[in-house]
Amino acid sequence: MANTSKFNGKSSDYHLYRPDYPEPLLDDIIFEGHLDQYSIIADIGSGTGIMAKKWLNRGMKTYGVEPNGEMRKMAEETLGGNPLFFSIDGSAELPDCRQKALI
Repeated sequence: MANTSKFNGKSSDYHLYRPDYPEPLLDDIIFEGHLDQYSIIADIGSGTGIMAKKWLNRGMKTYGVEPNGEMRKMAEETLGGNPLFFSIDGSAELPDCRQKALI
């Protein structure tokens, strides 16, 4: 099964039952990353938008990058009315860039 289809048919349950992220976690990320309300967030593997919602609640422009169509659709339905939310069909995988050693 491809990583992008692991959550097919599970997006509703994931959205309803996935534990939320604690606010102190965001406070720490903001402090350590020197972020403010003008920062732009890239939520890679954003799923149904649980973390993206937290960034949006703090007034930060947030790009939700999610390869699974069902999960992305749930985020778009939940967060799509927010003008600071941008949904992107994509993933964090990079192509294999290893090169053979030249001797």
